[in-house]
Amino acid sequence: MNQDLKLLISINNNFFSYSIFNIVQNCFETIKSYKLEEEEAHLQIKDIINTNVDLKKNYTVTLSVIDGNMSTFIPEALFDKNNIKKYIEITYGNTDENHQYIKQKFLDCYNVFTIENNLLHTLEQKFKNLHIKSFGSLFVDYAIHLNSLNNQNLFAQINENNFHLTLISNRELKFYNKFDFQDKTDFTYYFMNCMQVLKFENQISKLLIISELEKNHPLFHILTQYLDLSFLDRPSNFLYKDRIMQDSHYKNHNLFSQLICE
Repeated sequence: MNQDLKLLISINNNFFSYSIFNIVQNCFETIKSYKLEEEEAHLQIKDIINTNVDLKKNYTVTLSVIDGNMSTFIPEALFDKNNIKKYIEITYGNTDENHQYIKQKFLDCYNVFTIENNLLHTLEQKFKNLHIKSFGSLFVDYAIHLNSLNNQNLFAQINENNFHLTLISNRELKFYNKFDFQDKTDFTYYFMNCMQVLKFENQISKLLIISELEKNHPLFHILTQYLDLSFLDRPSNFLYKDRIMQDSHYKNHNLFSQLICE
């Protein structure tokens, strides 16, 4: 077991990604992504874990973020760990997925989320000292960390079939939601409706984008017809191997941010 390395994992409907971080050198050494099919994704992930040389190794800590279907925030004063299933049921109804919770790092509340049982079993079986967060939890904490005092920003994580949106003002959470969409029309409607409800043009200083999509993707073309986009740069407090630096600067925040919000 190498005491100097941490493993970071990110899973959503489209990709399984991982990175290896050198604690001593404060450097991201490796990033790799695998495209996932929607059907039986947990079996693909299991096969990736069992065949990838990096993932076969033992790490002192494994951080992971899951972009699942169900997630909600509960203020710390109202949170009761015995009620985590009820918190999900109020919003989403009954589910047989595994219920998890985690305290936010930069916010006085808890995030309650679910993870598919087969996926959880696969991860827990392989990785020791495993820490799991929902992407919603990570995204909100990361946005609060990036937001400066006396300022208001809107952050968007845009994926192939969903996007996350959070409004942070003076390092306080004002809005968060995740939106699933089927096509470009859905995407445009949901996104621009949020802009109207949040009064983006009059009250919000910047729309900051992170994504794993290329900048020429049709979804970005749609947004540029209505909005000025700012693509978020990678964190400056870490070092990166040259092959990572060659990738687009707005990518891989789902991995980088896990260290900041650990």
